[in-house]
Amino acid sequence: MWEPAHRMSGSCATMTGVPVTAVHLVLGEEELLVERAVLEVVAQVRETEPGAELRRHRATDLTPVDLADALSPSLFDEGRIVVVTGAHEANKDLTAAIVSHAADVADGIAFVVTHAGGPRNKALADTLRAKGAAVTRCDRLTRFEERADFVRAEVRRAQGKIAPDAVGLLIEAVGSDLRELAAATGQLVADTGGVIDEKAVRRYHRGRAETTGFAVAD
Repeated sequence: MWEPAHRMSGSCATMTGVPVTAVHLVLGEEELLVERAVLEVVAQVRETEPGAELRRHRATDLTPVDLADALSPSLFDEGRIVVVTGAHEANKDLTAAIVSHAADVADGIAFVVTHAGGPRNKALADTLRAKGAAVTRCDRLTRFEERADFVRAEVRRAQGKIAPDAVGLLIEAVGSDLRELAAATGQLVADTGGVIDEKAVRRYHRGRAETTGFAVAD
């Protein structure tokens, strides 16, 4: 879920209650959750600025001049979302430019920076956080219960229900990759009419479930 400090536990794939501020720091290695966090900022901005332009840049392909151009004020006060991904890979000059621009973002522009959250270029993340960026954590889900929370949240997101025992069976059948879990969960909700039980998981993931020892022969 999204906690007050905007930390994603991974049990939820959506974001609620996160204010649309000028600078956002999306911190973590769980790629699916990072992507969703960025898209949520885009959606929130477009609630009030439907025509807001989205510009995405990879830090390794970006120069300070490019960044200055992307963040330059619009002559017509048009909304814009500028996303810099992989900021932990930014070189020294780009890092300095990100910090400088984050301190003075023009009106109507949302500046989103994603960072893996590890030790590489940690000073950039620390500086943005210290300067008041809205921080969303998207840490990698390493524990079984975190992935189980994610599956349950995905089912709720699709307006379905899942039996407690079916959660573990689905994870064992599909694996720990969140993209695959999200896809499998969404497909199960659609194919079962919204109610997922162990029988449904075995039926749709028979081969994979049987190799885990969870499924039994009919």
